[in-house]
Amino acid sequence: MRLLFSSNKVSKDVNRQINFFMLSALFARCIFIYTILVIFFQQYGLSFAQILLVFALEGLVTFVFEIPTGILADVWGKKKTILAGMLLGIAGLASYIIHPSFAFFIIAEVLLAIGNACESGAHTAIIYSKFEKYNIQDEYRSYVTKKSRLMPIAASVTVLCASALFYLNSYLPFYLSIFFMLLSFALMCLVEDDQKVTGKRRTDSVDVAEWNITVFVRDSFLPLVKNKQLLTLSLCSAFLITMYANTAYLSQVYLLDLGLPLPVMGIFFFALSLMSSLSASYSEKLFKTFNMDRFLILFLLMCVSTAMLNFQLLLLVIPLYLVFAFINGVISQTIDSEIPALTDEGNRARVLSVVSFIQGFFALIFEPLLGLLIDHTGISTMYLILGLTSSFIVLLALAYRYIKRGVIIVTANP
Repeated sequence: MRLLFSSNKVSKDVNRQINFFMLSALFARCIFIYTILVIFFQQYGLSFAQILLVFALEGLVTFVFEIPTGILADVWGKKKTILAGMLLGIAGLASYIIHPSFAFFIIAEVLLAIGNACESGAHTAIIYSKFEKYNIQDEYRSYVTKKSRLMPIAASVTVLCASALFYLNSYLPFYLSIFFMLLSFALMCLVEDDQKVTGKRRTDSVDVAEWNITVFVRDSFLPLVKNKQLLTLSLCSAFLITMYANTAYLSQVYLLDLGLPLPVMGIFFFALSLMSSLSASYSEKLFKTFNMDRFLILFLLMCVSTAMLNFQLLLLVIPLYLVFAFINGVISQTIDSEIPALTDEGNRARVLSVVSFIQGFFALIFEPLLGLLIDHTGISTMYLILGLTSSFIVLLALAYRYIKRGVIIVTANP
């Protein structure tokens, strides 16, 4: 267990609790379906528009349920909400293969979306609260770094096997994903929730105020409005996840079209996951102290690499995907480390749920548009448009920051 996380400032029991949580997250990462999901959908006759509509539906459901589940976590309990989300996720994975069809794929995505909504805010909140309770917040980045190194390794094993399993039997990746989700659920049951649940006595006048919807909305959104850095990081995370999700999903089909054999696909995704793991060390070195300018410059490099995926050369596209994965790993780990520290314990789960709510909103808006764009112009053109548009937005953000500080002097002709 010491190989995962160990702090000399707390007892063995606390270290054990943190490690149970990390192992649960590790097994939850062993999902074998993501690298073959688009191909699985195509096997059952779905078009690109239908595929991205299914993914966008997940964004819609997440959009609807993020804030209610964040409120539920703060009131009912973070651990209970996470466990409920895991059960829904297991049911969603099973729905893919009960009766493979467009309708059941939608059911699967709805169940997975509600499950993810239950876990998203509460998952980060419960572990950060444990660090906060024992006054070891300064070690949270170290925890995130360890987790960021281990998660891609777990993902690497799954993606290395996923293509071969799919080749043997298209249902095998789903069976194994369900098995590891059950292991994750069992380990999460061993994690203690340090939260003081606020919803036990709803008849009390104080608790009635706690349940007032106006108070909940205020406590959920106001921290983002007041804290510009929290809002900026939340918007960046939403944009990053939308970009990364579509790039990762579409890489399956894009690489096959460019001539990469299906059995080799697992090796490619293994290398992709290793790059994400390697990026964890560099994130901690680059962002010992958070710097927004450096953050945006890295974001810009990732956007440029996305645009360059338009060049339909296999030997160029593969390194570009690896660069994309490395920068994404650095940026996403930085966001994961910074956002929880900008929230308060009393409403942390709901504020983090608002962050996921924003992510779902981005997916809801952009994924159907990207699906239509691909059906009309192709994947390579979509990469070009997505990369150039996002590069322009990031450049505007950088220019605004430099102008505001007076680094760029704008003069008018007399």
